[in-house]
Amino acid sequence: MNNDLKPESERRKKAGWAAYNTIRTVLDRASNSKLRADLFNSTVLPALCYAFETWCLTRRAETQRRSVQISIERRMAGLTFRKQRIIRLHNNGVRAMTEPETFCCMRKRPNTILLAM
Repeated sequence: MNNDLKPESERRKKAGWAAYNTIRTVLDRASNSKLRADLFNSTVLPALCYAFETWCLTRRAETQRRSVQISIERRMAGLTFRKQRIIRLHNNGVRAMTEPETFCCMRKRPNTILLAM
């Protein structure tokens, strides 16, 4: 039996970026980090994690999911990967700037996703 997780993972990645692009102008204008985190948690994370309870999640798939999330957070903070490396800012620093919930937190509390949609 083929593992159908790859196409679904790609769909979730595209959906996460699409959800981010719908709120990008609001995020660019908002200076309150709590508001930005709430918008991210209520729109982007559910798009990224939709139906993940049914996936057989491997470490590789979880790592890919985290990398998509941190790249969206990096964009939300106004950084590029290159800028992040030049100023020697780790992903934890980016996460501290944006303050969203992580994919692992959502994984431990699946009901949060259902309530956020």
